[in-house]
Amino acid sequence: MDQAVAMRHVIRGEIVLAISGCRIVGEELLKQRINIMNHDEPYDENYLAKILSSVKTIAMVGASNDRTKFSYGVLRVLHETGYEMIPVNPSLAGREIRGLKVFPSLKTIDKKVDMVQVFRRADDLPKIAEEAVEIGAEVLWGQIGVKHPEAAKIAEKAGLKVVMNRCPKIELFRHVTILFSIMFCRCPW
Repeated sequence: MDQAVAMRHVIRGEIVLAISGCRIVGEELLKQRINIMNHDEPYDENYLAKILSSVKTIAMVGASNDRTKFSYGVLRVLHETGYEMIPVNPSLAGREIRGLKVFPSLKTIDKKVDMVQVFRRADDLPKIAEEAVEIGAEVLWGQIGVKHPEAAKIAEKAGLKVVMNRCPKIELFRHVTILFSIMFCRCPW
């Protein structure tokens, strides 16, 4: 018998994989095959930088047309930085924010969305994570204060990258500042 995978059994809905006498069951196997992160730990700077450099289209769930709201400022800065922003807010559907058409839900957006950024209560995040998976997004990003373990699990099991409790505007400029100081600093090192 081959030493690699000896046999597969389905026992009470769990897939048990026998590998050279070691058993890896359900959730543990899933964690090894999918990148399930601990969102209580700090994110690797390269992880965040790679996300921000790879996404082009961002759907912002909870976008506001109120210029005093943080979501408006983040939408404005990301849009001015070159990201294609798609505001999502059912109470503003059909209207515009900064000249951008507002959609009532993620499912109604008529183009590919790379990242779903969430400016909603943490309790709303699991449902939004399910919608992000359904529309084929690559990243689920919860704004500062928006964090939910179940939502992270839903997204990560579907292959999405997940960031929680962070602001993409802050992270974007954190990396620009570091790069700028490295390139133009007259430090002796």
